[in-house]
Amino acid sequence: MKTITIILSFLLTTSLFSQVKKEVDNGVWVTFPNTPIYQTEQGARQYITQTDNAIFMAIIADVPRRAEYLMAEKNFSEAEKKEVAESFLNHFIQGALANSESEPEIQSIKKGKFYGKKYSFSAINPMNGEVTNRGNVILFVRGRAVSFQCILMNDSQKAYTEKNTFLSSISVKQ
Repeated sequence: MKTITIILSFLLTTSLFSQVKKEVDNGVWVTFPNTPIYQTEQGARQYITQTDNAIFMAIIADVPRRAEYLMAEKNFSEAEKKEVAESFLNHFIQGALANSESEPEIQSIKKGKFYGKKYSFSAINPMNGEVTNRGNVILFVRGRAVSFQCILMNDSQKAYTEKNTFLSSISVKQ
């Protein structure tokens, strides 16, 4: 019995310490299940990693004419900021769903002072050719799209748990 307790304790400790909390944009954090690879592609910054059950990504991209937007935003009311964010986020999601025939579940959210959307849908997984679930959170942060994406590799309970743990770990500096 003591051996089982030691093994379980070791496994729990190992899995807890393998998680990596990353600041993906100024004051925006997420916890990956392991150390992600950082790269830039087409002007966007990306953090990517995977487990046997899912692929985890954080993608940060500036909106077109970001400098002009930031200057104009200084004069926006809170209602105008929300309206601009909602419009941008809705267009972003439309683009993300362009190749999916599933009906997404979309929920408006707010993390700190940043507006966002949480959505999930099913699509063909490019890694295995199977239709799998995807979970996404996108935040509109100071003229940037900060997108968190999780593509499931299978339909297991563990895959869904990993997705939910990843997406619920998103935090912002208040």
